[in-house]
Amino acid sequence: PAPPAPAPPAPAAAAAPAAPAAAAARAADRVGGYRVEALLGRGVFATVARALDLGALGRGAPRTVALKVCRADAAAAAAAAREAAALRALGPGAPSVARLLGAFEDRGRAVLVLEPLREDLRACYKRCRRRRDAPSLGGVPVPLARAAAAGLGAALAHAHGAGVAHLDVKPDNALVDAARSRVVLADFGSARTSGEPPLDSAYVASRYYRAPETCLGLGHPAFPADVWALGVTLAEAATGKLLFTGRDNHALLRAHAARLGPPPPRTFAAARFAAKHLLPGGALRARPAAEGAAAAADDAAAPRPLAAVLAGSGATTRAAGELLDLVEAALRWDPARRLDAAAAGASRFARGA
Repeated sequence: PAPPAPAPPAPAAAAAPAAPAAAAARAADRVGGYRVEALLGRGVFATVARALDLGALGRGAPRTVALKVCRADAAAAAAAAREAAALRALGPGAPSVARLLGAFEDRGRAVLVLEPLREDLRACYKRCRRRRDAPSLGGVPVPLARAAAAGLGAALAHAHGAGVAHLDVKPDNALVDAARSRVVLADFGSARTSGEPPLDSAYVASRYYRAPETCLGLGHPAFPADVWALGVTLAEAATGKLLFTGRDNHALLRAHAARLGPPPPRTFAAARFAAKHLLPGGALRARPAAEGAAAAADDAAAPRPLAAVLAGSGATTRAAGELLDLVEAALRWDPARRLDAAAAGASRFARGA
């Protein structure tokens, strides 16, 4: 899938070394039985390219695919293996999930062969934001935003039903077809199955899409964290603007509170990092405790509730209200009170009815 656009970039899910030149795939390169036609982008672990299946040339129409060429190191190989295993577990008929067509190794690099799609939601909303050629809330056209809710909700519902948590839902991992009518979920390189031990980390998922329970170390009820990231992704795609930002987890929690109000008392009392981020009554500290909360200046974002961020007018008023209902239900502080992915995919906003 396509990588983050350069400005503003989505922070990486975890620190990793820069991709070495060995991971690069250049136009006209041969990668296994494929010829690279164009580079689509580069991420932390892999380069993604559009390629031609040379083996299909003698069998009629040439087949275009997307190749995900991973770095030649153990971490990238493990991510590729995790992604391939997750996609196989979901099955070839998984709704709104980028289809895995094959996998092989080339010169020490793991390579995934995926269905080709036009672009990711971040690139799409940036292009649409410049053109403004259809009714929108500032980002992608309303019909495409509805298709994203339906497609990503269905993909996550299927994954969760199979015991797979994606753990890196964001616009960069939501791919749009050429007709701009279908949105699929891609990049399962961070996925975890219900049979695996939970990740004991406050840095799961890309930062701006990270759920509060992850930041606070409540444990990892991973399916609600995916739904949180879905809500953030849909709001961003629809408006063309990042919903939450922050240089670290504490700043991110402060940004959550600026949009959603303070966390309910006692919701995170048992969280591993509660004392670092929260006062005894449950309110957020101005700064993390280790940095001297009492003396530190409060640099939280100015409060601006979701209703103001997702406001529409004229032809978009109804869509804005339906999107607000969906996003509010996805972004509840308490993970146990969030709607599930199936409900998101079947919401009034997603149905457009």
